[in-house]
Amino acid sequence: MTKVFILGATGYLGGTILNRLVATRPTLSITAMARIQDKANLITAAYPSVRTVIADLDSSDIIISESSIADIIITAADCNFGQSLG
Repeated sequence: MTKVFILGATGYLGGTILNRLVATRPTLSITAMARIQDKANLITAAYPSVRTVIADLDSSDIIISESSIADIIITAADCNFGQSLG
């Protein structure tokens, strides 16, 4: 099974990509990164088959770990990310 890791899955672009992958590629094993639990809960409610991880772009240990087991990495995170932006 192909494993996909999506950074920025709760944003406009990442959410669209996630929706499309779930709808058209049901055999994928998808992990979606969200910065806060509330956003992860929304992903889980909409897409029960998608695994979520709570992290941000400063969470290098989590990103490295998830990326190392993924076959495909999709980066749709905001390029203006700043830790102070929350």
